[in-house]
Amino acid sequence: MQLFKVAARKKKMARPNEGMKAAAKRALAQRAEYGRGGTRTGAIRARQIVAGENLSDSTIKRMYSFFSRHSNNKAKFYDKKENDGGPTAWRIAWDLWGGNAGFTWSKSKVAQMQEKNNKFQEAITPNEKHPSEVSMEFKS
Repeated sequence: MQLFKVAARKKKMARPNEGMKAAAKRALAQRAEYGRGGTRTGAIRARQIVAGENLSDSTIKRMYSFFSRHSNNKAKFYDKKENDGGPTAWRIAWDLWGGNAGFTWSKSKVAQMQEKNNKFQEAITPNEKHPSEVSMEFKS
């Protein structure tokens, strides 16, 4: 007897838009010039965005999480300049993740994911399992 597990749903991918690319490119240049802003992860994300790489659902969720955590400081740091005339570290970090365009885009994509998940949950009865949880036995 062999036991097979039904494959989970295929990962969806999405490409960053031009506004996100422009913000990320600007932030990488400012980070190099001023030596501040963002983490290694933020710089990696910016390079992915600038290159137009497909971004997975989990990456998009992480982007939305970043923006949601840091949006409360936007009014204070978005347009502020440092003593050297450059942007704040906060602004550079924000733009590394795609800036305002990235926030709007990731928020929209996460809402679409949630809507699809809700529709899927409504389609199955409470006694049914998600296809990724179903095991099927085949006799050989």
